[in-house]
Amino acid sequence: MLRIASGSLTPATPASNEPRTGALAVVVGRPGAEPNASLGLVTGTAGPTRTRRGGMLERFIMVDAVMYPGFSGGALVDTDGHVLGMITSGLGFGGPAVALPWALVTQVTETLKTHGKVARGYLGIGSQPVTLSQQAKNLADGQERGLLVIQVADGGPAATAGVLQGDILVKLDGTAISNADDLQGLLSPNRVGTSVTASVLRGGELREVTVTVGSRD
Repeated sequence: MLRIASGSLTPATPASNEPRTGALAVVVGRPGAEPNASLGLVTGTAGPTRTRRGGMLERFIMVDAVMYPGFSGGALVDTDGHVLGMITSGLGFGGPAVALPWALVTQVTETLKTHGKVARGYLGIGSQPVTLSQQAKNLADGQERGLLVIQVADGGPAATAGVLQGDILVKLDGTAISNADDLQGLLSPNRVGTSVTASVLRGGELREVTVTVGSRD
């Protein structure tokens, strides 16, 4: 984020829709005194996925463009000059260059402006995936796997809500959870401070527990 002292700069216009696979796009950067550009083809969009540092990236754009030195952080624009996203070399997925969609960049920017940081949703549990028994599958609408709670942090959101060690978490607000990535994907920054319904298997019964999502700094 940059704070501009004067209002003489004109903001770029964001694109109204995500790019289509096969569309042309231009990466624009200014690594030196003059702007540079690189033409590429949008090879697709993907996500959610986990980054090398363990974060969850909800959505990203893949573009077959040359990433010259100093391009990371520059704009990805369509052929009309509208901004599709922000190009980055920091994710290290390999293959095509990666851009963060402008809607996601805007969301993060507004969060930083309001709170000074991007909050990460936190339940305060340690877990491991398990295969459900036939009885458990029947209770969980045929779901094959869930998350066995092996640790509950003292004073954490889950402990406060009554989640117990040995519970098997199968849904959060009605969305099935089979592994830690599923859970992390549901604990987005906009969930922090909100109440969610956790469906857990305990003692041969399906129970619903209301948890207020905490924040992990």
